Amino acid sequence: MKNKFHESFCKMFHVKHFPPGMDMETEKLFFGLGMCGAFFYSWTFVWRYLQARAELYLYSDGKYILVEQRVMADFSELLGNALIGFWLVAIGLVGFAVLHYLHFWQGSKSIYLMKRLPDKMELHKRALTLPILALLICVVTAFLLLVSYYGLYRVATPKQCIPVNQWIF
Repeated sequence: MKNKFHESFCKMFHVKHFPPGMDMETEKLFFGLGMCGAFFYSWTFVWRYLQARAELYLYSDGKYILVEQRVMADFSELLGNALIGFWLVAIGLVGFAVLHYLHFWQGSKSIYLMKRLPDKMELHKRALTLPILALLICVVTAFLLLVSYYGLYRVATPKQCIPVNQWIF
């Protein structure tokens, strides 16, 4: 049942929202690998956060004791470039949109047919729909990770160690 749904979903998008004759599977693979890479690279924030949080404590007699004079690094400093992978995926998606347009001119050479269709936006729909959808997925994922990481920062950091001019909710 699942395979039939997946096949019909792919066929629907392949026919209506993708340049004819292009390999959608390769683009899906690149997008999936890019998103996975960006997600796992974003975990560098967690690594930096845990190191900075450990510096707030002093180990003595088998216990961790919070040193109250120490202040946690700013969230933006810990975040650094952890979300840059999503920017790289977004740039790649712009490249996919360009490739889609080029395919109509050079690959299938169907640009003149596309311009004669009654729906003048058909060319743009086929060239841009999936890259824009993927771009939205990329932006929403990066935003949700940003909010999650900030939530981790606010919840797991002792209140007296949070810098004064940090974002406050």
